[in-house]
Amino acid sequence: MGQLAEALAAAQAEISDPPRTKSGQVRGKRDYKYAGLDDLLQTVRPVLSRHGLAVVQTVDLLDGHPVLSTRLMHSAGGCISSSYPLGWDGGPQDHGSELTYARRYSLEAMVGVAATADDDAASAQDSRRPAPIPSGSVSPPGGSGLDASERRDLIRQIAAIAPKVPPEAMALLKEESHVRDPRTASADSLRALLVRVQQFAANEADLPEPGSDLGEG
Repeated sequence: MGQLAEALAAAQAEISDPPRTKSGQVRGKRDYKYAGLDDLLQTVRPVLSRHGLAVVQTVDLLDGHPVLSTRLMHSAGGCISSSYPLGWDGGPQDHGSELTYARRYSLEAMVGVAATADDDAASAQDSRRPAPIPSGSVSPPGGSGLDASERRDLIRQIAAIAPKVPPEAMALLKEESHVRDPRTASADSLRALLVRVQQFAANEADLPEPGSDLGEG
């Protein structure tokens, strides 16, 4: 792991944020610029390769549910991995779109770049924020407190709603709920994340901006 961390640190010192050549819109009212998956790959692949690093993204099954697995591997050994739940609703075109989103945001987080521009103007116009989670309801990662069937059910519920939540919002809500990996997150963290995505999907919360007050403590 030491060589991998050293190589990743060196690569991150060279990698610049990819060009944001594409435009998107959240709920028909907020515009933002972002880098597509192709732009992101063209930016990070050459630098990672120079430092003996490779990224592999595959669709796997976690407790019977599809997830995108992202692995950053070093030529001398060692691997960093993450999992992103896939809803897999709709037809093949919907699956492809969801997979592209998942690959882009997972890779962005893995290598430490920002592929989506903040929109301060849109943030100033939006006054609503996700309702704060009651104090003490989110536990930091540690003990799980879940049996396999309950964890599987929570992950499935979150994954079923995930396509209704913009990936940039999902990343922030996962961070707030202390869910880095659903396989190891605590029971309270998974339950808190489920509540947050349900609120968002029900239009009870607008998209939180990076760095906004999300009730973390």
